[in-house]
Amino acid sequence: MSANDTPSWDDLDTVEVSNDNDGSDWIELEPGEEITGQITAFNPLASYNGVVEIDGRPYRLNSTMRKQIVAGLVKGANIGIRKSEDTETFENDDGEEQEYNPREVAVQR
Repeated sequence: MSANDTPSWDDLDTVEVSNDNDGSDWIELEPGEEITGQITAFNPLASYNGVVEIDGRPYRLNSTMRKQIVAGLVKGANIGIRKSEDTETFENDDGEEQEYNPREVAVQR
């Protein structure tokens, strides 16, 4: 598939989010140190500017780092967003039942 071809939904991978970070084994680099590895999780809303997990170990980001990661991982990637025809409900903070159509995201890796 060339960069200009638009993939179908079935060509994309669903994305799962993990919330099982126990807060241990944080990466703390000293001046001159570096770390490389595979991104195992990324939460741009955690901490103040987001947290990236490298090989299972979390690292707190600054604003510039978060922007660099987002641009590097997202720009040029193929993405699909699907809104279901089915409906689900939830109860809001006021105790009222709200109906919505679930949505999901898939990406091409």
